[in-house]
Amino acid sequence: GIKPVTLLIKIMTGGSLSKSDTLPKFNGFGIHKYLLCEEGRIISISGLEEAKKNLDLKKIFLFKNIGDKIHYRNSTDVAAGITVVSKSRKEAERTVKQAESLIEFNVR
Repeated sequence: GIKPVTLLIKIMTGGSLSKSDTLPKFNGFGIHKYLLCEEGRIISISGLEEAKKNLDLKKIFLFKNIGDKIHYRNSTDVAAGITVVSKSRKEAERTVKQAESLIEFNVR
């Protein structure tokens, strides 16, 4: 619940922070992970709906769509990312592994 980049911008632009800006708003463990696939043109994407059934998977970011070409030059070339928030690190890691096993990019 703390947004460090937003707070940094606020400070850099002459703003001030209140104590409430720095207090955690959630109690849990979060992981954001990029999902990589082979290079080539994306033919299909499967497993998204099944992965979304896990309530700890908070967001799937699709950066590439069917028909897009994957060619890794930098970090903006990844196909997707996921954000997971769980009660514990083990649960978060388990959710990440489950999502990775379900979400599949068919590339040619």
